[in-house]
Amino acid sequence: MIPIITQKYKSYSFGSLSVLNHSQLETLIKIFDEPNDKTDAVLGGRGSIKRLDLDGFGPVIIKYNTRGGLIRLFIERTYVRTGKPCNRIEFEQLINASKLGVNVPEPVAFATKGSLFYRGWLVIKEIKNSETLASVSLKDEDRTDQLLNEITRQISILIDSGLYHVDLHPGNILVNDNNEIFIIDFHKARVFNAGKEILKDKYFTRWKRAIKKHRLPETLNEVFSKGL
Repeated sequence: MIPIITQKYKSYSFGSLSVLNHSQLETLIKIFDEPNDKTDAVLGGRGSIKRLDLDGFGPVIIKYNTRGGLIRLFIERTYVRTGKPCNRIEFEQLINASKLGVNVPEPVAFATKGSLFYRGWLVIKEIKNSETLASVSLKDEDRTDQLLNEITRQISILIDSGLYHVDLHPGNILVNDNNEIFIIDFHKARVFNAGKEILKDKYFTRWKRAIKKHRLPETLNEVFSKGL
């Protein structure tokens, strides 16, 4: 069990690994309902976000729960509570993935507002000076080649551990200026029990489809031919 600390503050419910103080809570709720920044990265790997410096944590990213598909045109940010909020799922899966040895952003907190109908936010530490693997692959072939072995290693951990990211593609991998890679967007992640080979095929199918759709370099598919 992950020891999550829950706090009620005004009309918000927070979850975190350590108690958030009054200043931190006030800073966050002031940001939550401000307009969010739409990413323009290739593949849109970071969704709807807001950046700020949070006392005690430094630079963080606030990720807004937003819907995909046609429904987003009508209710982009409101969800019906049918179980754990997706931001809590992502918070927990980031912790799980990190314990397995996967490089992921460090989770800070998650928050919801509302009961049956709710809005949600996830707060994670910012990966400084980073861009998506998709973006890197379109402008620097040599650098991309240098990253493939580490990406393969990270995906191997997910497969061997039976953790299904669901939406893993080159837009959901960040690369910092030290060529460290970080896998992001675990809000759909779940345990997969049908076997490693089936899981590998699922990962490769999603990965390959993204490369074809967004006309990314075919060399990225080599990730799945390096011993996975």
